[in-house]
Amino acid sequence: LRSHTQDVESAMGPTCFIRRSHTEAMHARFDEEGEAFLASSDARAALLDCGDAALYDSRLLHAGGRNRAQTTRVLFYVTFRHPDAAAIVDDAVNEEAHSILPKYRGKLKLGQLRRLKEKGDSLEAKNARRKADAAVAER
Repeated sequence: LRSHTQDVESAMGPTCFIRRSHTEAMHARFDEEGEAFLASSDARAALLDCGDAALYDSRLLHAGGRNRAQTTRVLFYVTFRHPDAAAIVDDAVNEEAHSILPKYRGKLKLGQLRRLKEKGDSLEAKNARRKADAAVAER
């Protein structure tokens, strides 16, 4: 479950989901074909508003795009799994199913996301002031 803490526009590099790509067969095609697979896939960008949520199978091929906006992209997500999932999937494969990088696992807290959002808001305000100053200077 991925919940957006802000509106996500296309310039922010929203998460793209490749429909029906959660199967082993689709993962094998992706491994074999690479960019050709991506070019021919039915990918959808998650252009969501603040408070919207995306619920998806984490095996679905998905990725965030490059953030070209002048604001930090912040989201909140929670992963649910069956308690016996670790017994079903070996640890090496299961480790790859987590989307948070191991170096950050257990180190970030929800309050830190709020501070990141505030920094992003400050950056947006600073950039707006710069644009206004530049427009005045051009006159």
